[in-house]
Amino acid sequence: MFDVRAYSWKWILVGVMAAAPVGAEVIFEENFDAQVDYIGEKHLNGGNSLWAESGDVVPEGWTAISLWPKYSESYMEIVSSNKDKARGETGKSLVLRRGSFSGSWSGDSQLALNLPKDYDEVYVRFWIKFQPKWTHDGYSKIFRIGSYPPNTRGSDYWSRIGMGFIWDYVHFSESGLRNSLFATPLGGGSFKNPPLGYTSNNFNGQGWNSNYTSFTYDLDGDGIKDNEPELLNRVDGGVIPDSGLIATHDHVFGDAWNELEFYVRINSRPGAQDGVLMQWLNGSLIFKNTSIPWVPYDAEMVGFNAVKFGGNDYFMAYPDSQQVQEWYAIDDIVIRSSLPDGEIKTAPPEPPNSILVR
Repeated sequence: MFDVRAYSWKWILVGVMAAAPVGAEVIFEENFDAQVDYIGEKHLNGGNSLWAESGDVVPEGWTAISLWPKYSESYMEIVSSNKDKARGETGKSLVLRRGSFSGSWSGDSQLALNLPKDYDEVYVRFWIKFQPKWTHDGYSKIFRIGSYPPNTRGSDYWSRIGMGFIWDYVHFSESGLRNSLFATPLGGGSFKNPPLGYTSNNFNGQGWNSNYTSFTYDLDGDGIKDNEPELLNRVDGGVIPDSGLIATHDHVFGDAWNELEFYVRINSRPGAQDGVLMQWLNGSLIFKNTSIPWVPYDAEMVGFNAVKFGGNDYFMAYPDSQQVQEWYAIDDIVIRSSLPDGEIKTAPPEPPNSILVR
């Protein structure tokens, strides 16, 4: 982990951040507008990662980047010419790309931030937009909150989550767009000591992966509706129902900016099943688990200390010869050491003008 003392002034305000005063709970804010134009590939020096503490050129205030581009066009950009890809169509945003390629998990673009210390709680809010006519296919690793030992580098940093979770964009033709969360305890592996409990379409007993319909209503999988999200149906108007619809990318995200919020809290003691992982989409709670033993038995307590945007992709919808690339953008990031005011208070997005909301 980099020496935060050398960068301590940046934690107060990185560039020209949101106008709201920065209180003790705010760890970091970024809207990218004050960043110098940055194209990651132009700074690679024979490797695939760059680190601020090593003197490499990375976006101001950030820790590191990882880039494995498949094609010549940039996989990571923060440039003024992309203002149409910034929220409000002014300023800048982080633009990441995926490329369709026959090899599995092809390409990679990650922007990483090591937090100034370990935190028992971390809350992150950001906005995301996918390009118009985004292909309904593939996996993309988009966001994660993790925990790593000091000075972790290489594949242990970029390819592993550490203790924490990753949010994947997952779309299948037969089951639509899926909300995919993959979590690991301290030390890696799966939650076996004690077990995590209910998972949906699980990955080694540590993941949740289901469509944005019934799964967002029955958060614990017991067959009893315990949540009433109001996710705007961007195709038909109204809200996405709890049954009768296989929600696709167009239903959930469309061409609009969407607000995502994530919250993690460490368990109270090693092995205690009271750790938390929560997720909101456009102000609606869509995932909540309050029984996660992030730190297992026979381990020392640690906290969360890293946030990352982007990752590699499993995208094979087009022939390699076409070199198809698609972008998504991230903007207006806020990281806190607790929930804002103890709860989430956000309004649902405005519906598109062409849709009549019933």
